[in-house]
Amino acid sequence: MHIHALPAFTDNLIWMIEDADCLWWVDPGDASVVIAAAAQTSARPTGLWLTHHHADHCAGVAELLARWPQLQIIGPNDARMPWVQQKVGDGDRVEISAHSSMLVIATPGHTRSHHAYLLTNALQDHLFCGDALFSAGCGRLFEGDGADLLLSMRRLRSLHDATLVYAAHEYTAANLAFARHLLPEDAAIAAYSDFVTSRRKCDQWTIPSSIVREKSINVFFRWDDPAIYHALCDRHHDLADTACTILAQLRQDKDAFRA
Repeated sequence: MHIHALPAFTDNLIWMIEDADCLWWVDPGDASVVIAAAAQTSARPTGLWLTHHHADHCAGVAELLARWPQLQIIGPNDARMPWVQQKVGDGDRVEISAHSSMLVIATPGHTRSHHAYLLTNALQDHLFCGDALFSAGCGRLFEGDGADLLLSMRRLRSLHDATLVYAAHEYTAANLAFARHLLPEDAAIAAYSDFVTSRRKCDQWTIPSSIVREKSINVFFRWDDPAIYHALCDRHHDLADTACTILAQLRQDKDAFRA
C-alpha cells in the first residue's frame, strides 16, 4: 500500500491511497489534482472518502463521478453531501481490499457530521482525519461545542500511539506558534516548532504526524494537563476546571490568536 499527498488550493492535502490495484482519494476538493495523479499510475480509480461537506473537501466529487461513474462514494449521512452512496456512521467498518479495512470514527465539532477514517492492515494504522485534527491543532468549531470537541479528541487520542495521522491541511507551523504562545517553556513544543520551521523552509510536509507525537505537542490533546489549565487561567481568571470548558476556551483563544 502507498499513500500519496496531493497538494491542492493553498494548503489542502488530498490523500491518495494506492492499495493493490485500487485507488482511493480522501476529500477531493480539486478534481484536476486527482485526475492528474490518477494518470501517473495504472491502478483503478475505485472510490472517495469524504470527511465532511465543506467545499474544499468535496467540490471535485461531481466532476470525478462524471469521469468515473463507478466510483464508490463513502461518507457521513448528511443531506449536504448528496453524492454519498455508502452512508457510514461511528463504528462501521468497510473492507477496502483483501488486506485492509477502514473503521469509521465520528468526530463532531468542526461540523456536526464530521467523520475520520482509520485505515488498518497488518503493518500500520493510518488515520485520515479531515479537519477534526491537525498536527498541533484541531478544526474550528463551526457546528459544535466543547463537548463535541472533547468527544472527538478522546476518540482520537485513544488510538494506538504508532498510528499515522493524515490531516487535510498543512497548518502545523501556525498551530505551533499558538502552542508556544500558550506554553513558552514547553521544551517538546519548542523543539518540534524549530524542526517544523526548518522543514517548511525547504517546502517539505510535516504530515503525516503520529498519535504519540500529537500527545506531546498538540495542546488539544492535553486538555487534562494542569499546565494547559494554568496557562489559560492566566488569561481567563474565572475559567471552570472542566475538560469541555478547557477545550472550548483553547479553541476560542486559537481563533483569536495572531502570531
